Amino acid sequence: MLSQTQKLNRIFNEEQLNHIKNIIKEIEKDGQDYKTINLWKFDQTIGGIGGYCQGCNPALSNIKQSIRRSILIE
Repeated sequence: MLSQTQKLNRIFNEEQLNHIKNIIKEIEKDGQDYKTINLWKFDQTIGGIGGYCQGCNPALSNIKQSIRRSILIE
C-alpha cells in the first residue's frame, strides 16, 4: 500500500474514504471526459485545498501545513 494511501486511511473517516473511492471510480470510468464537480464538492467538505486560490504547488505554498497537506508532496 502506498504511504499516501496509508495516511488517507488514518485521517479520513469511512464516509470520506467512500467518497474518495467513488471519485476514483468515476475518473476510471470517464477518463478524459471526467467532470470534477464531485471532486470539488468533496474538497469543500474537508476544508478544501482548492486550486482556485493556491500557488502552482499548493502542498508547498499552503500556510496551514498539516498531515492532510503533506500527503500531496510525497
